[in-house]
Amino acid sequence: MRSFGEWAAEAAVRVKTSIEWPSMPSNLSISTGMVHVWAWDYACSVEDLNRYIPLLSSDECFRMQRFRFEKDRVRYGVSHAILRILLGRYLGVQPSSISFDQNEFGKPSLAQALVASELTFNLSHTNLVGLLAIAAGLAIGVDIEEVRPVECGTVERYFSTQEQSSLAALTGADWLEGFYNCWTRKEAILKAEGLGLNVRLDAFDVSLSPNVKAAVLGVRSNAGFTSDWHLVELRPTLGFVGALATNAAPVSVTCYGFAS
Repeated sequence: MRSFGEWAAEAAVRVKTSIEWPSMPSNLSISTGMVHVWAWDYACSVEDLNRYIPLLSSDECFRMQRFRFEKDRVRYGVSHAILRILLGRYLGVQPSSISFDQNEFGKPSLAQALVASELTFNLSHTNLVGLLAIAAGLAIGVDIEEVRPVECGTVERYFSTQEQSSLAALTGADWLEGFYNCWTRKEAILKAEGLGLNVRLDAFDVSLSPNVKAAVLGVRSNAGFTSDWHLVELRPTLGFVGALATNAAPVSVTCYGFAS
């Protein structure tokens, strides 16, 4: 078996994406109703990876090694290490000591021994950028996507009739932005619900037009939602669109760029 050092030397990612959010403050704290959203790129040095990978649990290392491509192993390892580092700072514990549970649909949460902290979290990533939302006393979901051409038929397959109509009124770059606004807002809600793909994407409507506030516009009975979801648009860097969903209006949403 290769050592962490050998693995890191082969796997280090050097593509750099500029995160436009401010860096972490010296005093990091969060209170009930607040949300902190973190973004990072996957440009890791060998030194970064040598520091990150030993923080993972044996189960996380096993899951990481199951990815076929090295770049996917890097993204998994880095994301879960950063999750541990940040949660450790909020909880005041060592990152490697944190343990997790998950529901029947695979949504992770802090293990029962740490639930008293009220901290919740949700993780999302693209090939180049990772996103993590951490909240106190709120159910949350987050999604980020890189803006790329859309496959034919995607809109008709996943969007509601109202959303399709709103999107049809847009053209060019506005259409593409509207598509990703819609997609990330829907995904953030589904992740907050923690039901995976067991809710149809066309069972509810969200706003999507550029420069229009992110919001849920309608929910049908077959959605089966447990909350009236609130949405916040996220833009960590040029060419990426994100969304945050919370089960109550957050007291505040603060965005940071994570630096190793």
